[in-house]
Amino acid sequence: MGLYEIIINKDNLDRAWDKVRGKRAVPGTDGVTSEEFQINRKDIVIQLEKRSK
Repeated sequence: MGLYEIIINKDNLDRAWDKVRGKRAVPGTDGVTSEEFQINRKDIVIQLEKRSK
């Protein structure tokens, strides 16, 4: 398993999201707010998982 697959692992993504959400983070360089990400989170994770295969 490569580094990308480890990072994109659903459990790792969930833990990372919990940390970001808990900090009430500001939008990233892509302009996506944490609220917008939460709404689209499932689809984003599925897309990332597909890229890792």
